[in-house]
Amino acid sequence: MEDTICFLEYYASQLMDNAKERYARTNLEYQEVECFLLQHKKRLDYIISDLNLSDKDFVKEYMQQHYYQETCMNEYLYIQGYKDCIRLLKEIEIIA
Repeated sequence: MEDTICFLEYYASQLMDNAKERYARTNLEYQEVECFLLQHKKRLDYIISDLNLSDKDFVKEYMQQHYYQETCMNEYLYIQGYKDCIRLLKEIEIIA
């Protein structure tokens, strides 16, 4: 059973990676935000570099934890979407 769960998690992660890549390639709003982030990365790095070591470490740790939280939520929502789809297909009797 554990092997099946690992396979399904791997399969879902591959599908999610493909969906993210497709989204990044085709969604204009995402591309605009990505452009903004790239344009302002040096400024952010400069601002962070001016902080004292303790504040710099805190900001970096905070950002890493925030990104990790977002990643976990996105992965959960992606898997939940599959579960909801299966539940719906069962409800409307397309699958048993």
